[in-house]
Amino acid sequence: MVALKGKTTIGDDINKKIIGPIVDANKLSDMPDFNDVTKLGSGKEMVDRLTNLIAIFENKALDFSKNRAEWD
Repeated sequence: MVALKGKTTIGDDINKKIIGPIVDANKLSDMPDFNDVTKLGSGKEMVDRLTNLIAIFENKALDFSKNRAEWD
C-alpha cells in the first residue's frame, strides 16, 4: 500500500491489488470500497485522504513485529 501513496489511482489500486486478492482467496463479500467518492471524496481529496491513512500505519510505534507469544 505504501507504494500506492500519492497516486491518482490509489483507491482503485487498493481495491484491485490489495482487497481483491484477499476477497478471492477467502470467498468474502461486502468488503470496503476504497474508491468510493461519496465516502472518501474525489480527485486530490481522495488521494490525500488515503495517502494520509496509509501514513498513519507507517508509524514505528505501531510496529509489533517483535512482540511474540510463547508459541508464536
